[in-house]
Amino acid sequence: MRDKDHYAMELGAIHQFLATPERFQIRLIDKLPSTNLYLYEKGKKLPEWTVVVAEEQTRGKGRQNRNWYSPPGVGLWFSILLRPKLKVSQIGLLNLWIAYSVAQYIESVVQFETGKTFQCGLKWPNDIWVDNRKLCGILLESSFSNNQLQYIVAGIGLNINQTQDDFPAELQNTATSLRIETGIKWNREKLLAGILNFISERYQEIIPHRLHDIVDWYMEKALFVGK
Repeated sequence: MRDKDHYAMELGAIHQFLATPERFQIRLIDKLPSTNLYLYEKGKKLPEWTVVVAEEQTRGKGRQNRNWYSPPGVGLWFSILLRPKLKVSQIGLLNLWIAYSVAQYIESVVQFETGKTFQCGLKWPNDIWVDNRKLCGILLESSFSNNQLQYIVAGIGLNINQTQDDFPAELQNTATSLRIETGIKWNREKLLAGILNFISERYQEIIPHRLHDIVDWYMEKALFVGK
C-alpha cells in the first residue's frame, strides 16, 4: 500500500515511469548482501543498463570498505552495469559525473514537488550531502581484462522515506533522508525510474564526448574537497 511508510517496490510500477523501458533489464530482489557485489560477479555476461535493486542490503558497500545502512522499504539501494569506452585514466570522471547527475536530479525533483529551491552538495569524491548530513552514497567498481576496461558497476544508495528515528543512534547526527528534508513521503519506484531516465538520457552525450566539462560541473556543487 502506498499510504504506508514502508512498502515493497513492484517491477511494473518502476517500468511505468521509465521513458525507455526496453533499454533496461531490471532485477528487483528482496534481500542481498550488496547489489554491487551481485552485479560485479555476474556482470561479464549481462548487458549494459542491467540494474539490480534490493529492498534490503545486509552488507551494503560504501567507500573504504564501510558499510552502508540499507534497511527494507525506505530507500533505494541499486547498482547499474555500464560499459563505457573509457581509458583507465578517465574512469574517475565517470564517478564524478554520476554523483553530479544524481544530485542534479534530486534537486530538480524536489523543487518540482515542493516549489522550493533544494541544494545538494558533493563531498569528495561522490557522496551527496544536504545541510551537513549525508543523503546519498555512490560507489563505482571496475572490472578489467588484460588491462582493458570491461565494465563498471555504479552503486547508488539513496535515503528516501526514513524518519530520524529510523536511523541507528550512531547515524542520527550524520544521515538524512528526502522525507526528513522535505516532509514528503516519496514514491520510490518513481524516483528510481527518474534517476535512470536522467542518467541514461545524458550518458551517450557526456561519455565520452564531454568529459572535459565534468570537473567544472562537479566543482559547482563541491564541498570539503580533498577531505
